[in-house]
Amino acid sequence: MITYIYFIVGAFFNSFAAYLIKISFSNINSLSELISKGFIKESILILLALISFFLAFIFYGLVLSKTNLSVAQPVFTALSMFFVIIISLFLLNEPFSIKYFIGLFLIIIGILIVSQS
Repeated sequence: MITYIYFIVGAFFNSFAAYLIKISFSNINSLSELISKGFIKESILILLALISFFLAFIFYGLVLSKTNLSVAQPVFTALSMFFVIIISLFLLNEPFSIKYFIGLFLIIIGILIVSQS
């Protein structure tokens, strides 16, 4: 049971880090622009993203200590995709289409199938 919690928490931190990177770079068009602006605000978000990625790494390591890689990687990736879609919809107000619904459904089915093996 604890492994499932590690999966969910790790995938969430991974997805949240991607969200933080997305918002921190949303007004930056090039590397030179990032450097010239001094990126104080962006650096705080980037630091939070790195912390989030680190936490995802720790939880993924805990998952790997209890699960086969052939199961852990697909499930972790699918859960991360699930959280990215949810974050994109609710925090970034990105449009939702029937393709997302079908994709989420297939992700959930895939997680159930892979986690039972």
